[in-house]
Amino acid sequence: MAVIVGLQVATALDPGLHAWLTAHFGVDWDTFQRGQWYRLAVSPLFQHGPGFSGLNQYLVLLLPALEWRAGSRMTLAVFWLGDWLSTVPILVLLRVAGEWRAGALAAAETLDSGSSSALFAVAAALVWVAPRWWLRAMGIAGLFGFLACRVVCYGKEFDWQHLLAAGVGIVVTEVGWRASIGSAGWTRGAQSAGTSGGNSNR
Repeated sequence: MAVIVGLQVATALDPGLHAWLTAHFGVDWDTFQRGQWYRLAVSPLFQHGPGFSGLNQYLVLLLPALEWRAGSRMTLAVFWLGDWLSTVPILVLLRVAGEWRAGALAAAETLDSGSSSALFAVAAALVWVAPRWWLRAMGIAGLFGFLACRVVCYGKEFDWQHLLAAGVGIVVTEVGWRASIGSAGWTRGAQSAGTSGGNSNR
């Protein structure tokens, strides 16, 4: 979180820094197929534009909340895998669609960055570990309803990417729980049941 916010501040003070970051760490089809995968590790840390803009400046606040609920390792796994497993498939689809649509090809060949996909994965993970089943249900309905409406109303590639990232966030969280990746104090089964002697971590 500190790195993301720090880069937002830095690029707000020096917009030229954002152009440099995009040139050296932004992701497009060309850099991906040439094996410059280190860009995938850095591009989620700085935004599509310099300074503070969009939902990301608010979504970033969910990072410490998920870390508190599910632990540092789970949060890191959700953040990075949520970004990678939504960015790469959409990038491939854009390149394939670019054989028929110039707009898709242009999008695939544009250097891009941003935390939004990773943070929507974090948002989905956070509602998945909500302290009560009804909070989880409401959170999932609200989040996926919002993302689905974006897809229906706008249908931009990043709308599809955000929807995919949210799904990845839930899958990674569930798999992480089952594999005991999360912090030792987080046991979703005990949280959700609340039936064994009335004890609950939620």
